[in-house]
Amino acid sequence: MHSGDSLKNPTVWFVGGIFSAPLVIAAIRRAEAEQAQGLGSMRIMVSHRLDEKRGMAQCDIFEPEPAGREEAGFIEWSLEMVRRHGVDLIIPRRYGSWFARARKRFSAVGAQVLVPADAETLDTIENKAALYRALPPQMVNVPRFHVVRDLTAFDDACADLSLLGTVCIKPTVGIAARGFRVLNKALGAGRADGDVYMSREQARAELAAMKVFPELMVMPYLAGPERSLDCLGLNGVLVCAVVRRKSQEGEQLLEDHQEHLQVARRLTEVLNLSGLYNIQFMEGEDGRQYLLEINTRMAGGVHLGAASGVCLPYWAVRLATGSACLEDVPEPRTGGLARKA
Repeated sequence: MHSGDSLKNPTVWFVGGIFSAPLVIAAIRRAEAEQAQGLGSMRIMVSHRLDEKRGMAQCDIFEPEPAGREEAGFIEWSLEMVRRHGVDLIIPRRYGSWFARARKRFSAVGAQVLVPADAETLDTIENKAALYRALPPQMVNVPRFHVVRDLTAFDDACADLSLLGTVCIKPTVGIAARGFRVLNKALGAGRADGDVYMSREQARAELAAMKVFPELMVMPYLAGPERSLDCLGLNGVLVCAVVRRKSQEGEQLLEDHQEHLQVARRLTEVLNLSGLYNIQFMEGEDGRQYLLEINTRMAGGVHLGAASGVCLPYWAVRLATGSACLEDVPEPRTGGLARKA
């Protein structure tokens, strides 16, 4: 830490920006006002790629990130930012493994890095197929899947899994829904996201046109509903989780879903997770709940979970800077609706 009062007024840097940045920052400021207790306000720093400016008007410090995407250069730039702005806590949205590998270097200049796990574990989690394979058997339901790297394997996987119903594809490593396709064009009729739905032939043609075939997972399509768990962990202990059940209307129900919370506790323990992360589940036609993925960052909709009375980014900072203990974190209220702005 940079000064004697930094626990009360830490400088917190969100690297790689924040999804829904104005709303997340507003949620943090509301939590600060509600919890006051003479703790003061955190100074919020946000950095983005040059073409992104989310949160620029709401944060205290904004820095454009360098154009290069090379690890060593980016870490050197980040160390300079820490020195220049007196950063106490770094919360990356991108480059989590880079920062995990450089923890000691940041610690030497007074900054703590808040990522959910060590670099090796982060790399495993971020590859969905690797994560599925790494989890203990019977710990959580995962969908059947094939990993394919060429059109022949794609055809074989589709032929196998189509016996179970509609098939979908997604990159093994990716963010949000980029590259996700449902191979049933009829399901997309009249939907705002209709371009996600296509025939197998269309998907095959799209893949054939690529210069480099992406590593893909081919899986049965799970129709939902989808549930997103915003999680705060500490050294393998799940401190708090807010369960958001998503709907096509944009409303999200804040649920008391004990099955998912129990799985989240086990995942947190087995993977030794800390800080902010997000776990996604989808319900299948058989009524079973399936793990979709673990996002090693706070979700874009984390501000919606603040409607439960718990702003997880705020409490993550409080725990990391030592101005709160586990018992201070409140229990989330359930049963309410959170609406996208």
